[in-house]
Amino acid sequence: MQPPNDNNQFWQQNTSPPPPPLRMYEPPPPRRSKIPWWIILLLAVIVSLCICSSSMLYSTHNSEQSVNDINSQIQSIPTDTATSKTQNTIYKLGDVVQVDQNWNVTINSVSISQGDEFNTPKHGNEYILITMTFKNISNNQQSASTFLSMNLRGLDGMNYKQSLFYSGDQSPPDGTVLSGMSSKGVISFEVPVSVHEFNLQYQDFLGQAFDWDIKD
Repeated sequence: MQPPNDNNQFWQQNTSPPPPPLRMYEPPPPRRSKIPWWIILLLAVIVSLCICSSSMLYSTHNSEQSVNDINSQIQSIPTDTATSKTQNTIYKLGDVVQVDQNWNVTINSVSISQGDEFNTPKHGNEYILITMTFKNISNNQQSASTFLSMNLRGLDGMNYKQSLFYSGDQSPPDGTVLSGMSSKGVISFEVPVSVHEFNLQYQDFLGQAFDWDIKD
């Protein structure tokens, strides 16, 4: 009988099968969305429509606000207390006409004169005397100057300059006028006896003209 073989026993004890090879970790595959593609497309269209609608409403609101602002500015413009001037307005005797923000101007009366011993018109001419009032409606004193601002034009097409040396018994309404006060006086023009209808024009420093019908 053979003794046990120690080498065989040792080999059997130490020759266990090798461990299995290591496997690399692999993440699980992504899950596929369960939402159908056409629902995603529909949501995208709805969001786009909402954004466009908001932009249109904002633009419309801004446009309406701009129109309202313009209307408010127009309504805030003060209106004249005297006779308002419109295009081609022709005034008559007795009309109180607001000129700019400074004066209320009134043509009170018109008369004819042959002058006096010191001042006489040329042969065939006469003096037309125009009585007028300037009332200062501003908050400051103003200077009235009819010689620089007033002209007379006849229906014959001629322009006549103001006479400096004759105005009847009254002087022109020129000079400094305090706020709220009036200056009344007479201006005169030498005109042909044959002309009886005229246009008296006041022109301010801005070039705006105010016209009256004058008949002797």
